[in-house]
Amino acid sequence: MLDKAKYISHLKNPEDEKTARRILDYVEGALKHKSIYSSDFLNPHEQKLAASLVSQFHDLHFRLDGGFEPSEQKIILIAPDFFNLEDYSGLQLIRGPWDGQFSHRDVLGSLLSLGIERKKIGDIFFSGDAFYFAVKNELADFLEFNLKKIRRNPVALKRTSAENIVLDEINYEVRELTVSSLRLDAVISEYFHLSRKQSSLLLQKELVKVNFCLETKPSVLLNQGDMVSVRRKGRFIFDGMIKKTKKERYRVRILYQK
Repeated sequence: MLDKAKYISHLKNPEDEKTARRILDYVEGALKHKSIYSSDFLNPHEQKLAASLVSQFHDLHFRLDGGFEPSEQKIILIAPDFFNLEDYSGLQLIRGPWDGQFSHRDVLGSLLSLGIERKKIGDIFFSGDAFYFAVKNELADFLEFNLKKIRRNPVALKRTSAENIVLDEINYEVRELTVSSLRLDAVISEYFHLSRKQSSLLLQKELVKVNFCLETKPSVLLNQGDMVSVRRKGRFIFDGMIKKTKKERYRVRILYQK
């Protein structure tokens, strides 16, 4: 049995510790049963943590798989090094028709309403007249038979392959803000039209992540390229400071997707 404490003692974040324990369970299974184990979908921060853990076991190797590019959410496949992980996928790609009458939130809401956990579903993309997402293999049949409508729109899901998916280029909208400082709470307040007290409360309730990592400190200074996500509100990329104003405030650039 693995001494999990040895591998997680340096972790300070409870979420990271929980993720690490789950990955170590897969590591233990792969070593004991000489078979392939796959995780649920992980965000980029969790992927980095998982990769660093598995890399410490020289008899194992791993592969990250999101189903298709440019997926952000990916699973990690872990196996003894005599397995060829390029020949194995724990995912099924799904295509559904889209006529512009529903959004990403609508698709995700319909999937979750079937009792599926968010971590079982990968990124959702829209392109042309279709939407696409990756899902764990064991859920593909269930979704094909049970997801028949999104909002009031009938849909028929079909399996597809990465070769058949051509995605539109991701375009970001640009927004400029004037903020009192580059602190996390100040930028969140301005972007979401909240008071500083309200933004601090979001941080206290652990609803904010920076670069996919939970953040609770309002005073954290943002750097160019940082991605900020606020649960149930949205997310944006801090694209840096443009200039400092005469009144000692900061003009900053924000990138976001509609």
